[in-house]
Amino acid sequence: MKKLLLVFLFFPMISFGQEITVVRVIDGDTFVIEGGERVRMIGINAPELKDIYGVESKNHLKTLIESKYVNLIKGDVTANKDYFKRLLRYVYLDSTDINLKMIEDGFASAYLKYPFSKSKQYKTIFNYIKNN
Repeated sequence: MKKLLLVFLFFPMISFGQEITVVRVIDGDTFVIEGGERVRMIGINAPELKDIYGVESKNHLKTLIESKYVNLIKGDVTANKDYFKRLLRYVYLDSTDINLKMIEDGFASAYLKYPFSKSKQYKTIFNYIKNN
């Protein structure tokens, strides 16, 4: 019975991801969460700070998520961490896919170098934004 109760207590975390506070935005696709771990957003690529629109991209992500609780979701076909030991995650604020929102708002492009489950959706939206 206790094991069953534990399963139900942790089920939301398994199903919906990890809800955690964003402490600091580093750039348009990377941020730091409470506890100091860095998160790299799956499926997007934002300009580096030194590049044109890099600061604008960072500031947009900062407005969206800094100091807020977000839900981090591990991708089904994505590694847990990247080469730099950053968590690879989809980021949700309420029901908004923040990764996709960065593309929709024009502050990031679809990053299709590695497979991820939402690649078709991100690519379609990115191509639409780019061509309109």
